[in-house]
Amino acid sequence: MKNYCFILVMLAVFLTGCGNQKILLPDHVDETVMISHLKKPLLSFVHLDSYEIDSSELEYRITAMEKINHNHVILSGEEQEAVQKLNMEDGSVTELFETGKGVNGLLFQSENNRLYYSNGQEDKVGVVSLDNGELEAEISVGKLPIAMAIDPVSQLLYVVNSESSSISAVDLESHEEINTFSIINRPNGLFFDGKYLWVGGHGDYGTLNEYVYIYDPVTGKEVDRIKVGLMPVVLYHHPNDSNVHVICHGSSTVYSINIENRTITNKVEVDANPYAVTGDKQNLYVTSMDGNSLSIINKSTFQIEKKVSLADGPYQMILGEENE
Repeated sequence: MKNYCFILVMLAVFLTGCGNQKILLPDHVDETVMISHLKKPLLSFVHLDSYEIDSSELEYRITAMEKINHNHVILSGEEQEAVQKLNMEDGSVTELFETGKGVNGLLFQSENNRLYYSNGQEDKVGVVSLDNGELEAEISVGKLPIAMAIDPVSQLLYVVNSESSSISAVDLESHEEINTFSIINRPNGLFFDGKYLWVGGHGDYGTLNEYVYIYDPVTGKEVDRIKVGLMPVVLYHHPNDSNVHVICHGSSTVYSINIENRTITNKVEVDANPYAVTGDKQNLYVTSMDGNSLSIINKSTFQIEKKVSLADGPYQMILGEENE
């Protein structure tokens, strides 16, 4: 057993300013994957050298996390009034800016040091400068914005609106919605390949979806569809990959699709109700909310190398610096 500074990591709340907190981080946090839980206010830290787990109880459920640099992670909870910043060196948590309740997604653009968030209660997306922590704009979009992707060339933010079954295109210079078009019913998941938008989702009630749809963002027309498993709801692409990875939470499968020729190259089954994925050069990391596990998938063999049992409802993940 490794000697850690603690056996059970506890959350310490310090009255140092307006609601500031401190999370006691494990030793060698840069060698872990940090996992939030939807079914309880909890953070888990899985040590990727030993697969031992440290846990930290929180004051609220974290529903979105986004790493903005090696040392800082942005945290949000749908029932919280503000977005917070976690320092991965000392565990301090500070309020970054107020958003109101409803933030369900975060997206960081390193080129301009901007953070984008979707608010499913207010039906808006927000733009925050991380240079000064100020809110630059909030833009009204469709009903229940739930996923985002950026076209860095055209400087457009694409937003999937789940209840509107639409995509909004937001101009990041004027901060205006400049286009919207209809897509699959109850969509979820979004990937921009440089030309087209790939979208997953649940589909109609009674006839659940088994396709990833590909749309031309200029015309709004469907240009292709790829049959995968039941209810593909997350699309993930690592910058070094020629494939996009699709999480099908209805069939508990992970698919790998070649972006250029749009063919399925691999698939693997994981535990029940996978709903989040991240990755590095070697592996994919997939959490299963009902299976209460983390599956580590070798991208070369597309086989599960390790499965780690976790507390209820594991969800979003952040890789430590050593595994980015």
